[in-house]
Amino acid sequence: DITVPCFALEAEPRALALADRVSSSYHPLSKFPAAWRDIALVVPDGVTSEQVLALLEETGKPELKNAYLFDLYRGPHLTEGSRSLAYRMQFLDEERTLTDQEVAQKVSQIVDQLKSRYSIAIR
Repeated sequence: DITVPCFALEAEPRALALADRVSSSYHPLSKFPAAWRDIALVVPDGVTSEQVLALLEETGKPELKNAYLFDLYRGPHLTEGSRSLAYRMQFLDEERTLTDQEVAQKVSQIVDQLKSRYSIAIR
């Protein structure tokens, strides 16, 4: 009749000694908050998500720290031969807090590059 949480651990020291050591790395958290933006794009079928991500990273430097695809849509509301790809982007400056205007300007630059290079439109 144990009334408090009880835990048990069984370990074999020989197996632990032979196990590969996993190296861990430490990245300190920024003192300044990140700004997150989502963008939904109408992308021609011939353009890959990898190409879009590469352009996001190239154009978003140095403030764009992370970008990833989080949604794919194909359906009747899109033109034939295209699909909707949605990306989440993280903007961060290690020296100060970015303003909404600065982030909006960077997103605008990214959109302009997407339009000119791949004929991608905002959804």
